[in-house]
Amino acid sequence: TYREIMLFTVLLPTWIALGLPQSLSYFIPRASSQKEKKQLALQIFLCLTVLGAMASIVIYALQEQVIRAFSNPSLLPLAWICSLYLLFIVPNKCAQATLLSLGRINFASALDAATNVGNFLFVVVPLFLGYGLRTVLLSMLIFYALKFLVVSFILMSLEGGLPKLLDRAILKAQMLYSLPLWLSIFVGGVRSSVDKFLIVFLYRTEDFAVYSRGAFELPLVGIVPFALSNVLAPRYAESYKRGDVANVLALWRQAARKVAQLFFPLFVFCFIFAEPIITLLFTSQYTGGVEIFRIYLCLLPLRIVSYKTILIAAGETKPILTATTISFVASVVLGIGLER
Repeated sequence: TYREIMLFTVLLPTWIALGLPQSLSYFIPRASSQKEKKQLALQIFLCLTVLGAMASIVIYALQEQVIRAFSNPSLLPLAWICSLYLLFIVPNKCAQATLLSLGRINFASALDAATNVGNFLFVVVPLFLGYGLRTVLLSMLIFYALKFLVVSFILMSLEGGLPKLLDRAILKAQMLYSLPLWLSIFVGGVRSSVDKFLIVFLYRTEDFAVYSRGAFELPLVGIVPFALSNVLAPRYAESYKRGDVANVLALWRQAARKVAQLFFPLFVFCFIFAEPIITLLFTSQYTGGVEIFRIYLCLLPLRIVSYKTILIAAGETKPILTATTISFVASVVLGIGLER
């Protein structure tokens, strides 16, 4: 039950946000004044709050259908808590992008660290005191609500006075910028699981169990380039605005070199010791997944940079959706074709 709720709180807010938080990395560096920057941040925060509230109402109204889809009746008494999560989690997603776009990297790092520590404490303390799942989820709801208040205070305290909270022209531009990104995230999420769906439909359950143990990427693969691209995205946007494309490429290459210094040795180590790693993680019963794991490792050298970050900084989000869609279609066609 807890894992299903966590899956709900991780995936659904990203889809509900419509890619709007990512737009801040493009629009804020291009703003001409502090007041305009604050307006952009507050407008996205307000939109995300409305979207989160609407999603909360819909999920609560359709709670029985949602629970039936999960085939877990024990979720029913917890549905109202899960629906309220969206009210607070969705608008909170704009905090990091706002602070990084304003160049307040230390503040963003401190907020991220405080969030991780707070999240840990609000889960562990109730468990340590002997409370059950419902109390833990209520504790997490309180934490998300407190973070919502903190983020509201941070955004309201930014320089720029009290700007206009809704500018339809700017909002339209942000939506046109964000929607291709949002769709690419959705298509990319499906594409990343195409191989697993094909194994499920074309092979036995036992084969999927073995395959799934090897078909995973190391945790650092997503975290490091993603975190680095979040920090660099505003700098890309500022340089691109000035027409300094050379600086954009220099920053991009520098980031690639730094990540490669970590990933390339990691690739060699894991490739050589793939069998002990799979055995340690999943026992010797799943050694059939070793070769699958090695194939997945071959993606590691390609993950040293976020290839879409420069396009995002340039405001060219449609090619990202196009490339993701082509990748999805190619994955399906090649997966079926090579299997036959």
